[in-house]
Amino acid sequence: MALKCAKCTDLSVERLVYHAEEEFQGGSFPKVAYFKHHDSLVNLETSADKGCALCRLILRGLHETRYDGSWVEPGGSDDSSMYSLAEDLSSSDIKIAINSSHIYSFRSLEEVHMFDTLLVQVGPPEGLGSEHSDPYANGSIPPLELSIQCPRKRLHLGKYLIGRGYIDPDLAAPSNFGISRKWLHDCQNLHEKCLSQALQQLPSRVIDVGPADGSQPPRLMLSLEMKDEYTALSHCWGGKISSVLLNDNIESYQHALPYESFPANFQHAIAITRHLGKRYLWIDSLCIIQDSKRDWEIESKKMYQVYRNSTLTISAMASRSSTHGILTEEPIKAIEEPPICLSTRANGSENEFVHIERMSHDEESLRSLDISAPLSRRGWVLQESVLSPRLLYYGSGQIYWRCPRGYQSANRIPPGNKTPDYPLRTLSLVLYHDILSHPFEHPDVEILFAEYYQMVSEYSHRRLTFDSDKLPAFSGLCQGLQSAIGGDYLAGHWTKDFGFSLLWYSQDSECRHVHPYRAPS
Repeated sequence: MALKCAKCTDLSVERLVYHAEEEFQGGSFPKVAYFKHHDSLVNLETSADKGCALCRLILRGLHETRYDGSWVEPGGSDDSSMYSLAEDLSSSDIKIAINSSHIYSFRSLEEVHMFDTLLVQVGPPEGLGSEHSDPYANGSIPPLELSIQCPRKRLHLGKYLIGRGYIDPDLAAPSNFGISRKWLHDCQNLHEKCLSQALQQLPSRVIDVGPADGSQPPRLMLSLEMKDEYTALSHCWGGKISSVLLNDNIESYQHALPYESFPANFQHAIAITRHLGKRYLWIDSLCIIQDSKRDWEIESKKMYQVYRNSTLTISAMASRSSTHGILTEEPIKAIEEPPICLSTRANGSENEFVHIERMSHDEESLRSLDISAPLSRRGWVLQESVLSPRLLYYGSGQIYWRCPRGYQSANRIPPGNKTPDYPLRTLSLVLYHDILSHPFEHPDVEILFAEYYQMVSEYSHRRLTFDSDKLPAFSGLCQGLQSAIGGDYLAGHWTKDFGFSLLWYSQDSECRHVHPYRAPS
């Protein structure tokens, strides 16, 4: 195990949690309840020079992290680093507190389910100096953030989980497939008041991916109203796709699909479906005849059933195009030294250890993907996401899950600050009303309309490759709401709320008119 100085030997997760129970605020360094580390920056450097691994990590973090939390580029200027600012402080004592990344700023301890962050404060915490618009002018700098990793089993101290789970950067690793299988198994077998287990009718055409061992090539299959489990793919086309379903290849595709010529997204979706133990997969460009306007008109009207009835939808969130791939692997950082361990117990009895690592200010989360991922900007994808009762999200760094029970992530961080807001609860109940495992109550129509207009606003900010898709790309959602709202649906408007729905406004700085004109916005 790495060398520890006397201060770091005395530090433990248990001691930090004890301080948090005295004083805690989400994202903030406490005023009085914290662990007193080294008395000065000089002493920290001395300890690091003598080989203390945690002191070295803290010191390197101060050198390589800017005031705003971004990292100093290798070989870049050190003038804006936290270390250079700390050198000018009148007091540079080191203090350490534990915190939680899944709760919002300034929230209380009652909302904490997991402690996964160390805050390292040099000098006085922000806000304790003289009043000034610039926090650094107060004679303080923000705390350095380090992540707490639990590399093995789940670890508890009292009612709190300690440390986020280890993530394998290879999204095609057996561990990641194991996590996704467990999520699906638990949802189907353990979640009360989630989804029923009744088999749904397959879409008109599906891809038979063959057995899990890949011993048979995938082929196109006409479902003939057969019922079974299947996955669906939600992804960015990102330009022309070479291998698509056409009138002249539909017969040959039923014998074998040209797997080797498929773009990476399709190959990976087939692999994911096999690893989930499912036999059938729906991909738009392989299950809708692309050179048949009539087939597109027929099948595009079935989007409501395709995504809503899927066992789960594979969401390629971080994939920019069909050729980019879903099972990408994050570059593995060079290991500079053995993992830095921190004791969980103060007295050393029945002790376990967690790992302490640098935390990136722009680390991926499902919330960040929901805001800025390539897939989140596409128009068709909104209804694919809302209609799908279960979603298996693929980011660039890890996998995530959503079902009516809520969100999960591979690193086990609980829902909250790292997951998207999901306010469309009434609308979702309407869409899933006949596939839920529990009785469905008649919705409050006013709440339903409020959520509908919120969804329209979100949709209006998204992009479509073909302007003519504006209404079709939203029609599946409206089809699912028709029975609950009643009346007629007219190009985005409902006769039951026609007056209010006409009171729209444009954002002139962002508004882009659709050509040619075809319907009210």
